Amino acid sequence: MRLQNRFQGVQWFLFSATVTAMALAAAAYFVERQARLTQQVNAETHVQERLSIVQARLEGLLNESIQLTYGLVSVISSNPDLTQAEFERAAQPLFHGRSLVRNIGAAPDMVIRYMYPMEGNEKAIGLDYLKTPEQREAALRARDSGELVLAGPLDLVQGGRGLVARIPVFVGQNDRPRFWGLLSVVIDADRLFEGSGLVDDTLPVTVALRGKDGKGNNGEVFFGDPDLFKEKSVTRPVTLPHGDWELAAQPIGGWNPHHNTGVIVWTGFAVALLLCVGPMLLLAYYAAQRKKSELQLAAYYRELESQVQARTAELSSAKEEAEAANVAKSAFLGKMSHELRTPLQTILSVEQLLRSDPLTEDQLSLLNTQHIASEHLFSVIADLIDLSKIEADKLELDQQRVDVAELLSDVVRLVESQAEEKGLIVHVESDRLPDNLIGDPGRLRQILLNYAGNAVKFTDAGEIHIRTRVEWQDASNVMLRFDVTDTGVGIPADDLQRLFSPFEQATNLTGAARFGAGLGLAINKSLAQLMGGEAGAHSEPGKGSTFWFTARLQRSETSGNPAKSTNRQAALQQLRSAHEGKRVLIAEDTAEIQMILSKILGQAGLEVTVVNDGREAIEQFARTPFDLVLMDLQMPNVDGLTATREIRAMPSGAQVPILAITGNAFDGDRTRCINAGMSDVLVKPIRVERLCESLAFWLSETSG
Repeated sequence: MRLQNRFQGVQWFLFSATVTAMALAAAAYFVERQARLTQQVNAETHVQERLSIVQARLEGLLNESIQLTYGLVSVISSNPDLTQAEFERAAQPLFHGRSLVRNIGAAPDMVIRYMYPMEGNEKAIGLDYLKTPEQREAALRARDSGELVLAGPLDLVQGGRGLVARIPVFVGQNDRPRFWGLLSVVIDADRLFEGSGLVDDTLPVTVALRGKDGKGNNGEVFFGDPDLFKEKSVTRPVTLPHGDWELAAQPIGGWNPHHNTGVIVWTGFAVALLLCVGPMLLLAYYAAQRKKSELQLAAYYRELESQVQARTAELSSAKEEAEAANVAKSAFLGKMSHELRTPLQTILSVEQLLRSDPLTEDQLSLLNTQHIASEHLFSVIADLIDLSKIEADKLELDQQRVDVAELLSDVVRLVESQAEEKGLIVHVESDRLPDNLIGDPGRLRQILLNYAGNAVKFTDAGEIHIRTRVEWQDASNVMLRFDVTDTGVGIPADDLQRLFSPFEQATNLTGAARFGAGLGLAINKSLAQLMGGEAGAHSEPGKGSTFWFTARLQRSETSGNPAKSTNRQAALQQLRSAHEGKRVLIAEDTAEIQMILSKILGQAGLEVTVVNDGREAIEQFARTPFDLVLMDLQMPNVDGLTATREIRAMPSGAQVPILAITGNAFDGDRTRCINAGMSDVLVKPIRVERLCESLAFWLSETSG
């Protein structure tokens, strides 16, 4: 029995030993496998991190070099007939800093005519993309798509490798652009790879790149070992301006470096098997380490998620603040436009009514001066309305006949009274200028008046010279230069460099009250550039300053459109002859505007009824039929839009013309008026001729 028990004990021991050995062996296998998986995950994470750095550097360097060239595209678009010297001046700054650009060529009509630098690239001049098979496909693709096409990397004749970015250039109006040609930018691929760290000897991973010509995983391998794309590698896309590359990487030595993890595990478990306690401790240790790693990983994910949520909340808040600021800005500009245009309407209307009475020569001269000043104030208000368009790059220039002599006369008339008070003499000098010039006279007057006004303000004694001359001209364009020279206090060179930046002012001039917001010269520079020119100044402290600007004007083949008649009496008489006795309802809450409109319409022979707000307009229209309604938008009780909808709902109001009178000049205001049922929109200040023309048109529509 004792032997049997001992045998059974041995069997149990053997059984226990066998089970323990199997369990420990299974545990050893499991632990080794998990260790290798963890090692693999860590290795992949490390490769991902290194690859992300390389990717970011590649994208940053490449995009930075390419984006800089879009400034040159803008230069060509605004001056498609530039010379090689102008091209070189525009291209030279693109080679500073971290730029990887080797050379830049411009090919109008697909033929390279411009190159920078020229040295070493002379043979490229005259290259026709359409006649060069290896260049033709990419050139046509850039032209037809209207987007950048990136080719390469490819071996360069000058040595090394390069990427070629072909950027289509379009000129002309925004709605009908014309293809000018291509801008070809050669980027140093070797420097790109070096700057991104691809050729760094300390890089702990092996890297390859494919996607030649921006074709992504469908393109050729152009850097590193192509086999990396056939094996289990970590890959990341490199986003190009158009197209992409693909990065692949593995640790140096591959995914299975020589480690002794298996030996350590099996040796430890062998010892634990002999000691019986070791396996428990070792398993507990590995379990604890694994749990710790999982907890750390979970904490990392929670922290990352928290940061993402916080950042998202910040961006959302910033977006809401920006939108609120934009709405507030638009509301402010709209309110300011209405508040300024309404009294300006009164000023201009009174001036126009005064012209119908006999005037002395002095009175007429004063009235003309008031008219010019009022027109300039109207232009300033329009500039405030255009503020949002300037910020959005949507400010458009007028194209009208430009009378430079009249322009100079207007400017002198506006500043001569202040100049006379200070004892200053204003001289005007002008070359013989071509006839029939087309441009934006309002913007030209705005810049000149700003220069001349500053000259008078900062000059206590001496003279002011206003000069204009032709810089250059060809069959289609004339570049004019305007100079305003004074004998004032002058400006130090350090301050002069900053004056054409927004909110910048000179610092050493006496009298702080002499300075404004610091926007005038910055606006002048922007307007000059919009007109194809430039603005600048030179000065010597104590001796005076010269402020200048240039503007490119177009030649007109004809003598220009004949000016419309400015005879107010003729306009009133024409309206009286065609529509005398017609009934007009005026809804306006400003007494001055009521009086002026009533007098003008009365002179035209129209029967006028005036009400003070939209509610009275609705009630009056319901009682009495009218042939036309003039409706102000902003009125107490009921506004003009609501009153218009109510009148349109009446059987008698479905067809009657309703013309809006508003001080708001935004496109959205006109849209709201038309959507409310109004027939037309008249923006204050309204000239007598414009008012008579609109009334005659709409009264004829209803009677015809």
